[in-house]
Order: sequence, then C-alpha cells, then structure tokens
Amino acid sequence: MAIDGYRSIHGRIAGFTSSGGLASRDSSAYVQMWGDGMALTTTSTGGATLSNSGVSIIQSSATAATFLVAAPVLGVSKEIFIVSSASALTFGGTSTATVFMKIAAGTAGSTTLTLTDANLAGQAIILRGLSATQWGVVHGSTVIQA
Repeated sequence: MAIDGYRSIHGRIAGFTSSGGLASRDSSAYVQMWGDGMALTTTSTGGATLSNSGVSIIQSSATAATFLVAAPVLGVSKEIFIVSSASALTFGGTSTATVFMKIAAGTAGSTTLTLTDANLAGQAIILRGLSATQWGVVHGSTVIQA
C-alpha cells in the first residue's frame, strides 16, 4: 500500500493511501482506517486468517469452524458478517497474547470469541482495537461468548 505519511508532534504517523483512505502506522505496518481502499474479504475456509481492519464476510458451510483475526491496532475497527448457516464459529488471535473483551461486561477477556446459535446467518460482530493485544467487542449479537 503506497502511503504519504505525516508525523504529528506526538510522534504518531498518519497519512493517506494511494486510494484516498486514511491510514495509521503501528509498530510494524500501515493499517487503513477508512476510505475507498478498505479491504472486503470473503472466506469460506475454516482456519483462514482475517485482516485486522476492514470488512470480512464468513460463508463457511461447516457446522463449526475456527478463524484467526490478525493482531489489533489501537482504534482500528474490524467488522465481521456471517452469511452462512453454521451453528458455531470461533475466532481467535494470531498470537496467544490476543484477547477479546466484551466492553460492556468489564471482564478480563478471553483468547477466543465464540458464536453459537442454531443458525448464525445474519449475525455481525464489530471489533475495535483497544491495544496491540486487545480486541474490544463493540457490537455483537447475544450469541457471542467471550
């Protein structure tokens, strides 16, 4: 992703991507925060790794499947939409240090996020990076177990 970056007086780097989106730099790479270049990925393969920003659509026909979510970046959102009729989906981090926290619950968090229901089609999850190791569950249906 080509980017024109600018450093703030606080040392943070932000800039615009070649497609016009706003991007921020974490310790290892630029992550697009919004704009035309946001990633939309569709996957049906259990075990696939989802990006840590943009929108992902899960179309897995497996009864139960597990997916990985790349490490969070502070303030960056990730949206996951389920269009399959799976009865259980589990999301984990690409590192054992990554935790998913239900923001309203105030709990310590869990290394996995599980959705269970007779039919998960139509469910959605919105995650927000709270740190380099914590995903906050900003929005999600009542079928989420973290």
